[in-house]
Amino acid sequence: MLKLLFEFLTSSFSLSENPISNYIIMAVVGYIAFLMAYNIVGWFYYTDIIEGKGVGQILHWVIRLFIFVIIYLIAAVAIRIYKWVMGIPMYVWWVVMIIIIGIILIVAIANLILNRKDNPDYIYPKIVQAERKGKG
Repeated sequence: MLKLLFEFLTSSFSLSENPISNYIIMAVVGYIAFLMAYNIVGWFYYTDIIEGKGVGQILHWVIRLFIFVIIYLIAAVAIRIYKWVMGIPMYVWWVVMIIIIGIILIVAIANLILNRKDNPDYIYPKIVQAERKGKG
């Protein structure tokens, strides 16, 4: 009875337009939800939180449905973010990368210049400094 209710509630969930990929994704989500619910209810039995078959069965299906919905929502958000990122043209990514690299270079050069004012030998290691002074 609970399996029929679970199937009825989750049968309308869809993550993909392609029915084959949607079936595979839902099978993986369902399997992960099953394993997690099975382990949680098993832990409840192990720690004597619950007793009896009926309570465990109801708890298993409730936990399974809850985990299924959470994993489904996480996957749906991840797919939307992926589609949004893939929808951005390639030239925008090049401009963003050039800006990021430019900012990193400016910060690194500014860091070197500011630290060099405090310590003129900041850039060179101690070995190079010793060789320059004729001690190496």
